[in-house]
Amino acid sequence: MTPICYLRLQARRLLQDFQTIRRAEDGRYIYEPRFFAVEAIVANFRLGYVTEPTLAYAEHVIAAMLGYASWNALAFSSEKRLALARLRFENQNIYSLAAWPSYMEWFQESNGIRLDVEGETALFNYILEIADNEENPGYLLRERL
Repeated sequence: MTPICYLRLQARRLLQDFQTIRRAEDGRYIYEPRFFAVEAIVANFRLGYVTEPTLAYAEHVIAAMLGYASWNALAFSSEKRLALARLRFENQNIYSLAAWPSYMEWFQESNGIRLDVEGETALFNYILEIADNEENPGYLLRERL
């Protein structure tokens, strides 16, 4: 499966989870998700509660999770950038999606370099190799989607 097809599948799964929204007796909105920690996504990305989500909305959220301004910005990225996006998404339980852009900025400034996508991918793979196996859940309810 190509990286963009994989990410679109994740957007479909996120849409399914968004569609589980209901109003509790106390008036709060709650979700009953199967794939994603929707409450954490809503809180971390300051989304608010959407009672009639669409696939385009879910795609936008997936793009935002990966640091892109829009789904189109993600979808029209190079194949190498899409492969890195998929790698990051698949391994968010090892390295946080939200932390990566800050880490890349720090790493490049500290070393006085600018990494291209191949260098960024190599660095991410290195981090995966040396990870201490102390997983954080990221936004996934299951280890891998």
